[in-house]
Amino acid sequence: GIAELQQLHSCWWVHPPTSRIVTGAIFDADHVGSTGLSGPRVEAPKPPPLPPEELNYKFKYVNHQTAKDVIGVLLAPAHASGTGISFAQEFGKALEIFAQQVYDVLITPKLLPEVDRNNLVREAEEAMKALVDTRQLNVASDLVFCLEAFRVTRGASKAKQEWLCQFLCISIKAALSVATDEDAERWKESIRSRLHPENDERDIYVSVDVRSWPAILELVGLEARHLNHTELLHRIQLQLCASRREEVRGPLFEAAHLISELGQTACFGADEILKTFNDKTFDRKSRKDLLVAVLQGSPRAVKMEVLRKIDGDDVELEEFDNEEILLVRQLLCELKEDVRCCKHTFFKMKSDWLVARWTGVVKNEELSPEQVCDHIEGDDNHQELLKVAVNRCLKESRKFE
Repeated sequence: GIAELQQLHSCWWVHPPTSRIVTGAIFDADHVGSTGLSGPRVEAPKPPPLPPEELNYKFKYVNHQTAKDVIGVLLAPAHASGTGISFAQEFGKALEIFAQQVYDVLITPKLLPEVDRNNLVREAEEAMKALVDTRQLNVASDLVFCLEAFRVTRGASKAKQEWLCQFLCISIKAALSVATDEDAERWKESIRSRLHPENDERDIYVSVDVRSWPAILELVGLEARHLNHTELLHRIQLQLCASRREEVRGPLFEAAHLISELGQTACFGADEILKTFNDKTFDRKSRKDLLVAVLQGSPRAVKMEVLRKIDGDDVELEEFDNEEILLVRQLLCELKEDVRCCKHTFFKMKSDWLVARWTGVVKNEELSPEQVCDHIEGDDNHQELLKVAVNRCLKESRKFE
């Protein structure tokens, strides 16, 4: 019996180690071996409860009963008991419902007096602060599932998503502002640990609206490189790219901006970018706008690869208005890249300089044959360009030139 107790004494699940942030190749202290399993999350010790008279929240900025009922959604988990789930999970769900109800109340006309409408968000901040001040909410342990509340924006319009996301960030920041520095830092460590690619917590990527990640990263103080790129890109595909593809200015355009903002173009890859944002069923302007949105600010190597693949080997240079050549030209202008990296577009540009449909130095006889030859002599496609010039002269009965 004594030997068994000694063995239990060394077990990580009986005496879990202190949680640390995972950085680089260092694993989280709760991470067990190489099995991909995580140990139990270490919760901060709860301070002793305050006297009952201090638990009641006093409204400061709203008076209407509907506004008070909405704020009550946020306060309810602190007074609930026997629900069968942890307080942190219950509060995360309450935060999600609370954000939706605040939005619904504010957009419903004449439901609240103007004063209460203007002060409802302010009252929400005060309620969050009161929960922390009265020790009903421990930031370090009870806000670990607050990111799940960001699923409330799934399927919402861009304007609604931005408002709800901003409101959730304001509410969480209010709680952090009155928490101790130690609790606030421990909360950030917990969130960073959950998001780290080495931790097997895919549920958070399933729950969260991908459009909320820039705001979440700013809230926690992380860069996008700390996210699980595989899960993130998979969710972008499912939530934004795979639905309602006919709405080019809708989810697909949001996906393009999001991939660029999070710096994920290199992970997405040139082939996937072209497959998703260069769908030839879209008109050229829409394709150009989508590609510019996703490539803006991306590494130059990614831009070059995408441009070269569009420039391709299957373009018809004889066509005066080849769609792919025109698209590459527009992209080169928007992205401020060198046209010489796209051989077919560059060749078409030089051939148009020599002979276009209505203009050109050969057609308009702006240069002598010797001058034309001097200009194209050092070009890789010298022979092809010479053919273009000669064919135009023959066509216009200028064979002696």
